[in-house]
Amino acid sequence: MKTLLSKKICVVMSQFPDSTQPHFLNQLNVLLQMGYFLRIISLKALPVQKDLSEYSRLEEQSFSLKLTKRHIPQALLTLFLLGMIAPFKSFKAFGAMLKMLFRFKDRKQVIRNYLQAGILINQHVIDKEISHLHAHCEPNAARTTYLASLLTGLNSSYLTLPGEIFKPDFPLLKPALVHSVFIFTLSRYEEKVLIEKTFEDIELLPEIFHFLNGIDLEKFEFRRVLRIPREPYQLLTATCLTDKKGLDTIISALRQLKDKGLKFRYRVIGDGPALPKLEKLVKTLKLEREIIFYGVLPHYEMPRLLATSDLYVLAPGGQENGEQASLSLGIREAMASGVPVAATDSEAMRELLEPEETGLLVPANDPSAFASACQRLLSDNELRSQIILKARLKIEGSYDIHKQAQAFNDYIIGHNLPL
Repeated sequence: MKTLLSKKICVVMSQFPDSTQPHFLNQLNVLLQMGYFLRIISLKALPVQKDLSEYSRLEEQSFSLKLTKRHIPQALLTLFLLGMIAPFKSFKAFGAMLKMLFRFKDRKQVIRNYLQAGILINQHVIDKEISHLHAHCEPNAARTTYLASLLTGLNSSYLTLPGEIFKPDFPLLKPALVHSVFIFTLSRYEEKVLIEKTFEDIELLPEIFHFLNGIDLEKFEFRRVLRIPREPYQLLTATCLTDKKGLDTIISALRQLKDKGLKFRYRVIGDGPALPKLEKLVKTLKLEREIIFYGVLPHYEMPRLLATSDLYVLAPGGQENGEQASLSLGIREAMASGVPVAATDSEAMRELLEPEETGLLVPANDPSAFASACQRLLSDNELRSQIILKARLKIEGSYDIHKQAQAFNDYIIGHNLPL
């Protein structure tokens, strides 16, 4: 089979993710699984990494794109020399930058992106045999990559996230998106929204690949002997604590379960702006003994936490602008580990959880319905076993990181894309 092992990709990110952002790291790991060489560029200073041993290859290939006062002359000199060597490309890039100055409110940042493109080319593209530029889900990364692509003639791609698609200024990135050879989305729902919001008047669309965010099944082993839940039941959620995630619905549902006499312990992994509000709700409902907020934990702790869990819960609510939650990494890891999932219903969520087959789905913002779903999964052993087995098979079939890497490789070759 034809391979692409010689390809070198420069991945531009707003900042390098740490071990608390495994979804980003897993996306990069898919490319590593394929044998690509990655040169990861962070537009901000690299943080001091902790508990990142499982991603050591990524850390070794990561660099900070510094743009201090002493780097500006280097950027200007690079842009000047490119203008002498490739005047048409340079004129096109400069024109694109001027158009962005009129479109975007953060004009100083646009100029900074233009200078960063010069530094990117000088420090990381020239003489590094880079064959492709990839922007990783953020406007500054998209603009810098777009300008660097115009300046060099290298092909570019983009990974978009659902929350980003619904931001009012996202359509302003249209020139950069149309310029991309292909675009990654995390679900078919996101592809539909992307086409409706951004590409509705474009006849020739960029290629779109559904990046299913595979997981390493060797790290999340399936329990061959299914766990029979016993009180106190162990419930788990690992997510960023924002209002969109619907943890208030879960907490209210658990109050109802406690009123019915169920004994449980609910572990919440993660941090975020909604934490104070959630802690207040827990006190109001008198659930301090049952609900524990652990904060951010290293991702390598997840297999251990799932191994002692009876149920994984997540209740994201739909937003007025149509935004729906992305396909949670935590849900996929729970499905792989033999932990049944209860979540709120949405078009995006149904791509992962088939009702009554691979999980239970209930209406958003409905604590009573959510409480009933949790109780069913904890007490109906036949339903529970059926869901656990089918969920694992779905993960093995579509979300194995090795199969995902092969699927992407086949897609690139089959479509003859110039990556």
